[in-house]
Amino acid sequence: MPQNIDFLDYIWVAVGTVFALPGVVFIAYNVAPRLRFASALGAFIGGVLGYLVTMFAWGTPLDSVHLEGAVVGVTSFFISSVTGLIGAMLVSFLAGGSQKPRSTQVEY
Repeated sequence: MPQNIDFLDYIWVAVGTVFALPGVVFIAYNVAPRLRFASALGAFIGGVLGYLVTMFAWGTPLDSVHLEGAVVGVTSFFISSVTGLIGAMLVSFLAGGSQKPRSTQVEY
């Protein structure tokens, strides 16, 4: 792991991720009409993976440049939100492709 990361930075990244999860899961649950639970689960898993993406992007390419805690938290919030929505879209796309769309026509 990188040398300049303090323990508090891990906590800030975790706080940003935890704050992002409810919103991402709520949006994924309300947007996907057929696969509500699967999309919400995909959003949750994607949001948690946002923690790892944040730690990788900050630790490896940035060589763990010292950042303030609020910057780390907001960045983690943004990254976890994006990865959560990507996870929900992937689940909705992959699992929902085999279902036929419902017709809204009324047949007599």
